[in-house]
Amino acid sequence: MLAKSPAVLIALMLGVAPPLGETLEFEGRVEAAHNAALYSHLNGIITEIAFEGGEAVQAGDPLITIDPAEFELAVAEAKAALERARANQTLARQQATRVRDLSGRGVATEARQDVAEAELAVARAETLMAETALERAELDLRRTVIPAPIAGFVSRPMALVGTFVEAEAGPPLGLIVQLNPALVAYQVPYAVRLETMEKSGAKTLDELFQHITLELVLPNGQAYPSTARPRFTDATVDPETGDLTLWAHFDNPNWILRPGMRLTVLSNIPVREGSGPSVQ
Repeated sequence: MLAKSPAVLIALMLGVAPPLGETLEFEGRVEAAHNAALYSHLNGIITEIAFEGGEAVQAGDPLITIDPAEFELAVAEAKAALERARANQTLARQQATRVRDLSGRGVATEARQDVAEAELAVARAETLMAETALERAELDLRRTVIPAPIAGFVSRPMALVGTFVEAEAGPPLGLIVQLNPALVAYQVPYAVRLETMEKSGAKTLDELFQHITLELVLPNGQAYPSTARPRFTDATVDPETGDLTLWAHFDNPNWILRPGMRLTVLSNIPVREGSGPSVQ
């Protein structure tokens, strides 16, 4: 009895028709499709860390808090400065209105009216500056809480409560890795790619990718339940190995695929009879 290929075994396990064409086997590794680092935009002391490491977090979850006392005071000062600027603008507007009225009756000189209009313009500009200063102070206050920039799994904290941190300086305070989807990389000899293009009859790499089905065999020999297609390829060939790196996104809702994991990639490639070599 002939032994079934891994691709055929996967098809049987998934309850689908066995693949037609040629199946190539490559070594693959799992990489993080997206990751992000936690940094502070402010100088301050960490007062709270809301994670221990390994937890699943959602984008926007508060993870680290910087002491907000100084920034709350800055907001209060900015609000007071804005109220003063608005009051000065009101006085300047009233003064300019009186001078216009007097000028219309020939009592105030043109020079006096020019001064009143200039003082009103300065008051308006000072109000805009005060509004901007308040927005900046409120932004800094919001930044005392460092949220998760993406959904994923968070590392252990890389700082302690009580640590003084500087704005965007030094090592990150934590890392977040997104596991779904998972990015799988695998190396294909460039000569195999050229041969595959010829056998499939594809005219371009994108056309070839549309017809390739990728399957995974986990380290324990079990078939991974999802399939994918190649998404993109490296622009250069490794000069030492002659290999080209390709990547594919696999759905990973149960987080089975983890960065650093080694596995087997099965590439099912359709073969068209009588297809000649393609020109790229």
